[in-house]
Amino acid sequence: MTVTDIQKSLLKHKRPLALFVAIVVLLCHFYLGFAQTHTATVYIKYVDENAKNGQAANGSVLKPYEIADSYVVGEALKQLGINDIKASSLAQKITVTPVLSKAEQEKYSSWIDQFSSYEETEENKLNPIYYCVQFESEEGIAFAQDFLGALVQQYRIHYAQKYVGQYVVVAETESAILNADYFIAAQRLQGRLETNMDYLRTIVNGDKNYRSPSTGYSMSDLIEAHALLLETKLAPVNRYILDLGISKDADTLIASLQHDIDNAQLNSEKNAQKAETEEQLMAVYAEKNYEYLWEVIDGDEDNSQVRHDAERDNSYTTVKTTYDQMMLDYVDYATASRDLLIDKAYNQSYLSQFTTTSATSDALDEDMDEIYAEYQQLHDLTTRTLKDYNDYLAAKHLMQVSGVQVEETLPDLLFYVVSGILSIGLGVVFVLFLELKREKKI
Repeated sequence: MTVTDIQKSLLKHKRPLALFVAIVVLLCHFYLGFAQTHTATVYIKYVDENAKNGQAANGSVLKPYEIADSYVVGEALKQLGINDIKASSLAQKITVTPVLSKAEQEKYSSWIDQFSSYEETEENKLNPIYYCVQFESEEGIAFAQDFLGALVQQYRIHYAQKYVGQYVVVAETESAILNADYFIAAQRLQGRLETNMDYLRTIVNGDKNYRSPSTGYSMSDLIEAHALLLETKLAPVNRYILDLGISKDADTLIASLQHDIDNAQLNSEKNAQKAETEEQLMAVYAEKNYEYLWEVIDGDEDNSQVRHDAERDNSYTTVKTTYDQMMLDYVDYATASRDLLIDKAYNQSYLSQFTTTSATSDALDEDMDEIYAEYQQLHDLTTRTLKDYNDYLAAKHLMQVSGVQVEETLPDLLFYVVSGILSIGLGVVFVLFLELKREKKI
C-alpha cells in the first residue's frame, strides 16, 4: 500500500474517524468531570521567636500539624455553614509540610559535613517557621478555596486560645440583675464594671496604642466608658438605695449581709493564723539554713550558697527558692486576712442602713432598667473590641503569608491532547487494518 493509497483510505473514512475521535474526547471530558480534584495551597508562618526552637508562644512544644485536627476542621465547616460533611473525612485530605529556605538547607548540609555525629548536628538545627498547608478537594475550586481560608482562620484562633490566651469579659445576665434586690443588683453591676476596668488595664500595659478597626475604641476608651457609667449612673443609684434603705426583701438581704460578715471574720482569722504559722516556719528555716551554712560548709565556700544570677526555665519563668515561696505565701495570707476585715467593715456599714421593712420603688426599677440597658450596650461594645484585639494578638504569633491558590490535580489540557492523539492513532491504524484486509480478499 502506497502513501497515496493511505491518504485515499483516510479521506474515505474521514467521517467515521472524526466521529471516533470526538467520542474519545467526549469520554475524556466526562472522565475529567467525574475524577477531577483540586488542590488548594496556602503558606503560614509562626512569628514567635520561640518558634525557631520548636516552641509555641507559651514555651510548650510547637505542633503545626494541629491545623489538620478534627476540631479545627469542624470549626472551619461551622464558619462556612456546612453541616453535611464529617470533619474527620476532610482532615485526612490535609497535608502540612515544613518549608526551609535554600540558605537554611545549605547551612544544614554544611553542619553535616562538619560533624561526624548526626545527633550532634541536630542540636544546632533550627526548626522551620514556614509551613505549606494543602487540601485536596473533590467539591470544586470554590469550596477548596473557601475551606482552606476558613481553616487557617480557625487554626489561628485555636492557636491563640491554646498557646497565647484570649481576652474575654463575662456578662451579668438580665435576670440576675433585674430580679435581684436593689442593693444586690447595684453591687453586682459595680463589681462587674470594676473588674472589667482592671482587666482592660492589663491590656493597656501591653498594647497602649491599640484601637479596634471595627468599633474605633481603644482599651483606654473602654475604661473611660466603664468609669462614666459607674460614676454618673450607678453610684448615685447605689447611694440612693443605701440612704433610704430600700429593699424588696429586707429580711433576706439582712440575713445575707450578716452571713457575709460572719464568713469574712471567720476566713480572716483562718488566714491570719496561716500567716503566723508561715512566719514561724520562715524563722526556723532561716535559722537552720544559717547553721548549715556556717557549721557544715566551710566559710570560704559560702559564696556558692548565694544565687548571683536569676535562674530561668525555657518559658522564662524565674525559679523561686523555698524561702521565696514561703515569703509569697505569708504575704498572700496576711493580705487576704486584712482584705476580709475591710469587706466585713463595709458590710457592717451596709447592714446598718437597712431595716426589716420591705418596699419597692418604680423609680428605682426604671433606673435599674436603664442602667442595665447601658451596661449591656457597653458589654457588647467591649466584646467586639476584644474580639478584634484577639485577632490582632493571634496575628502577632501566627500569620498567613500567601493567598489561597487552587490548582487542578489532573491537567485538563494534557488529558485532552493525549486522548486526541491516541484516538487519531488508533483510528488510523484501524482504517489501515480494514483496507489491508479488504485488499487481501480481492
